[in-house]
Amino acid sequence: MEIKSLAYLCFAAALLIFIGTFFVNSLSNWGPHSAASTKPKSNFKWLKAVPGTDIVRGGQPTADQLDSLLATGYIRTVIRLNGDGKDAGPLSVKAEKAICNRHGVTFVRMDAHAGYQDGIGYTKTIREALPYLYQEDVFIHCLHGYHRTGAVIGAYLSEKGWDEDDIIEHNGWKKLAQYPGQYYKYLETAGL
Repeated sequence: MEIKSLAYLCFAAALLIFIGTFFVNSLSNWGPHSAASTKPKSNFKWLKAVPGTDIVRGGQPTADQLDSLLATGYIRTVIRLNGDGKDAGPLSVKAEKAICNRHGVTFVRMDAHAGYQDGIGYTKTIREALPYLYQEDVFIHCLHGYHRTGAVIGAYLSEKGWDEDDIIEHNGWKKLAQYPGQYYKYLETAGL
């Protein structure tokens, strides 16, 4: 009887180790239990980690992508910078909020273009977003994850002491910084 109990105990321990290893490895490049990296694991290729933080960013996820991300338990807040209509992408504001509510995750919808001040950028958006970003465990996105998301993340990184070149590199904004055209407001918002 004792040998059978010991065998069950060993099997259960091995199973827990296997499951734990699989779960940790699938999230090893971002999240509160890892060193931040700019290369999320294959399950979440559509995300980009913000180095040195527990913040991930990306474009508008599908319902399945968002559901999978929130099911990990690593995200406490989702910040959406895009609206509805043609700006919604594959998921409406209402549908995204419902998925967040189902997972017990805070959903915040912000108008990324709110409160523009010449020479400074979209100050209202930054004032609203920064407190959430400092809490970390955040997924922030706009439609493509490039301009609006880059502006807010750039402002956050600027406050954290990052230099302009590193912010431009992280955002993939080398050409945008050289030839901003109509996008100069995003550079201003990022503090560049």
